[in-house]
Formats: sequence, C-alpha cells, structure tokens
Amino acid sequence: MTKRKSNRVKSNNVTPMRGKHQVKSNNVTPMKGEQRTIVHRQEEKFTFRKVHKGPLPAPEVLEQYENILPGAADRIIMLAENQAKHRQDLEKIAVKGAVRDSLLGLIFAFVFCIFVTGGAIFSMHEGNTITGTILGGVGLVTVVTAFIQGRSNHKDDNS
Repeated sequence: MTKRKSNRVKSNNVTPMRGKHQVKSNNVTPMKGEQRTIVHRQEEKFTFRKVHKGPLPAPEVLEQYENILPGAADRIIMLAENQAKHRQDLEKIAVKGAVRDSLLGLIFAFVFCIFVTGGAIFSMHEGNTITGTILGGVGLVTVVTAFIQGRSNHKDDNS
C-alpha cells in the first residue's frame, strides 16, 4: 500500500449539520469514497458569583474574622445592632417632627382664620363693609388654597 499525499488546504469555513460540522470549502475536495466531517466539540463555561447583601457579612466571612481575631464576630454583630438602633431612633425623631410640624400648621391656620374672620366681622360692624369683605375674602382664599395644596401634596406622597 502506498500512502497518498494530498495537497489539500485546511479551511475554517464549516457549516453545522446534525450536530456535526461538514467542510464547505472549494479548496478541500474529498477523495473518492471518503467523507469529510469535522466533529466540533464545544465546552461550556459556567461562572458563579456569590453575592451577599445585608448589614452583616456572610457567615463564612464572620467565621474567618473569628478565626483571625477571637471575639471579632461578636464585635461586628454588635456594631450592626448599634447602627440599626441608631437608624431607628433617627426615624422616630423624623416622624415625631413631621407630626409636630403638621399639628403646629393646623393650630396656626386655625388661629389665622379666627383673627381674619374676627377682623372682617369687626370691620363690617364698624361700617367698613368693603374692608371687611376684602379681609374676609382674602382669609377664605388663603385657607382654601392651603387646604387644596395640602391635599395635593398628600396625594403625591402616597403615590
């Protein structure tokens, strides 16, 4: 038997065919009775990334801290607890302040209405009907405007 040398050129031009890839190039011609197929093996790569979110490190990391410095895990947990308590205290202060501001706004609006209405009634009683009407109208418009704006701001906060 003699070995036959071929002057074939390798080609990367392949097309898929039922899980295998068949050579599709004019430069490579199969010899008689020879079928050319290239089996293409594709490796899949998977990358895993572990993500931990929260006020404390992952348990494995805490264990590593504890191995390096005994008592470190307790200190880290205590820091997280103190930070959470501080944040909750600040939120309580903010809520109490908002309630106080709302209540003071209602009280001052009521006092303003009483004075404007009293001034309008007094002006009309004294014979200054135009002044009393203007003062009463301005007071009424101010209160209605504040009420409408307060309602629209309240709806925006809930949305």
